[in-house]
Amino acid sequence: MCLNIFLNALILYFLQVVSDDTLNQEGTGGTVVLLMVRDAYANYVVQTAIDVVPEGTEKRMLIDELKANEAHLVSLSFSVSYIFLRITDLFSHR
Repeated sequence: MCLNIFLNALILYFLQVVSDDTLNQEGTGGTVVLLMVRDAYANYVVQTAIDVVPEGTEKRMLIDELKANEAHLVSLSFSVSYIFLRITDLFSHR
C-alpha cells in the first residue's frame, strides 16, 4: 500500500511542468518525464515506471503525456521508440 502511494507520487512529480527551451521549438517547456525520456539513463526509469506503477489515474496520466508527445519523441532514439512499443503492448493485452 505504501509503495503504491510512493509510486503514484513519483509519477505526479514526473508530470510537473518545467521550463527547458530545448524541449520544443516554441520554447514553452514541458514535463519532467519529457526530459527523462530524452536522457540516455533516465529513460530507463520511465520504462520501469510503466511496468511497476499500479493501474490507476497516475499511470494513465503518464501514458497520456507520453502519447501526446509521441511524434516528437519517437524520432529521438531507440530507447524512446522502445517506450512506445511497451505502451502499445501494454494496452493490446487488455
